[in-house]
Amino acid sequence: MLGHLPGRGRAVRHRPHPLKEDRMNIHLGLTPLISLLAGILILVMPRLLNYIVAAYLIIIGLTGLLGMGAMRIN
Repeated sequence: MLGHLPGRGRAVRHRPHPLKEDRMNIHLGLTPLISLLAGILILVMPRLLNYIVAAYLIIIGLTGLLGMGAMRIN
């Protein structure tokens, strides 16, 4: 039988509260966004490659040290 554990009695089905709102959690990583922006800038302005890479490394290093690698948007 589905939903029945032997020797445990009847199975209990959990139903969501009728008034509870459905929410969607979005986990937005900061480092992938910075990488995407750096890649687009390199494609658009290849002469600035050294500056873009340097800025990227500094920003990624700071986000890693300060613990801002992932922001939560609820």
